[in-house]
Amino acid sequence: MALELDGFAVLHRIGANRAAFEGISSEVAKVARSLLVKLLKDKRTGVDGVRAVRAALGAEPFALVVDGLTDAEIKSIAKRLDKHNPVLIDGDAATVRKLVGALADGSTEPASRPRAASRGNAKAPKSKKEPTAPKTIARVSFKSAGATRGR
Repeated sequence: MALELDGFAVLHRIGANRAAFEGISSEVAKVARSLLVKLLKDKRTGVDGVRAVRAALGAEPFALVVDGLTDAEIKSIAKRLDKHNPVLIDGDAATVRKLVGALADGSTEPASRPRAASRGNAKAPKSKKEPTAPKTIARVSFKSAGATRGR
């Protein structure tokens, strides 16, 4: 039976004792960056999750991670976080990076869903008709109501 290693505790100890782990410092940076990118690309990480990551890392390290993302990665993340923002349609990668940064620091909220444009040939809403008096129905003869069927 394999023992489970607490990865957070190990990474914390490595960070606290940099001198002892100097030989793997470049690998630690690569692993940390790849873990953060994986978290940002995860479908379950929403705006609140990205804000929590930015708060935990700080503004500068978070900005470095976002700047290191490819254009396709940053657009994918932005589309998941704020799919109705018009910047995603015609904005370049730098604008999309600014959008992700603004969403992460809380200065921008995700855009709401735009309303559908009204069509020119759409029917006008029907006006409510005034209720009319009910029609009087001629009396029904119940003469045949007493009839019986012969067998």
